[in-house]
Amino acid sequence: MKKILVGYIMDGSKGGIDRYLLRFVEQVWEEGMQIDFLSDRDSDKLKKKLEKYKSRVFPVPSLWHPLAQYQQTRKIMEQNRYDIVYLNISTAIDFIGAKAAKDSGVREVILHSHSGGNDCENAKKRMIYDMLHHICKTFFFRLGTRHYACSKSAGYWMYPKKIVESEAFQIIYNAVDMKKYQYKEAVRCQVRKQMQVPKENTRIIGHVGNFCYQKNQEFLIQIMEEIVKRYPDTQMWFLGTGKTEKKVRDLARKAGLEEQIRFLGQTENPEYYYQGMDVFVLPSRFEGLPLVGVEAQCMKLPCIFSDTITKEVQIQEQCTFISLKESPGKWAETILQSAQCERECVRMTEQMNCYTLENQRRQMKTWICL
Repeated sequence: MKKILVGYIMDGSKGGIDRYLLRFVEQVWEEGMQIDFLSDRDSDKLKKKLEKYKSRVFPVPSLWHPLAQYQQTRKIMEQNRYDIVYLNISTAIDFIGAKAAKDSGVREVILHSHSGGNDCENAKKRMIYDMLHHICKTFFFRLGTRHYACSKSAGYWMYPKKIVESEAFQIIYNAVDMKKYQYKEAVRCQVRKQMQVPKENTRIIGHVGNFCYQKNQEFLIQIMEEIVKRYPDTQMWFLGTGKTEKKVRDLARKAGLEEQIRFLGQTENPEYYYQGMDVFVLPSRFEGLPLVGVEAQCMKLPCIFSDTITKEVQIQEQCTFISLKESPGKWAETILQSAQCERECVRMTEQMNCYTLENQRRQMKTWICL
């Protein structure tokens, strides 16, 4: 029986890594396989989701308690004697699980990078975290037997250049269920009716993401100010929650945009709201590879991305990358122009094939069977 320990998951709904890991277990699990998870929180909701896979969730101390995390993680690994430890992380500071795996004698320790920067609102703390990350990066890669990332940029963020350009490195694309993310005109009408969109020609600008420094939602408020000057019949839908949500809400109120901006909170079915949008915008300061960007494109939404996001995310022709140095007015003009594109006219590219469930399943099955 193949035994795999996966880290780190939160509650199954907190962002792209959680969604990726749930899809991972869906893709590779089969009878006789044991796939367990490490988490720094105790979630009954997550445990229920994993019941059908007979997966266990082991709570471990957070990174703020490194020695306790190391001791507890190593104990779990030694007691269960895993064949593979598969660690999904955003910074090299989170090396403790890999250290515990190596010290426990685990045969395969797979490291998977999901980010391209440190998500910290405070500039001084971010500078310290960046420094610690680069220090840990000098030895972190030695703790793994294989090195994965969701994109080349996420690879360069986490590993030395010699690793990214070696056979030890592989890109594992963040797959999307193409059947689930299909545009349907009837659903679009239903969503807009439910959301009480006032007019047929009202433009809906969409954004999905946790409210945090990385996602840069404050800039979206500045952009929206410029948009309503040019096209008053516009709404912006925010899907997500997070630590900077109150700040963004306050900015929207001060800008007099309370009627135009809708905060819809966390949802497990973003595909429903994609249907009602006219354009999707992601002005991130950095990304590994944003799963929401792939989802939105699959729904044939014209997409506007910051140029800090890797071009590997592009799977359709109606996809534009803009510098964050450009003015909010420039962003507004580009967004409104893209919003005029009919969904039926959006054309997908061959890169789309990299993000199918079939391709991801093939990649995952290959390394699990090694």
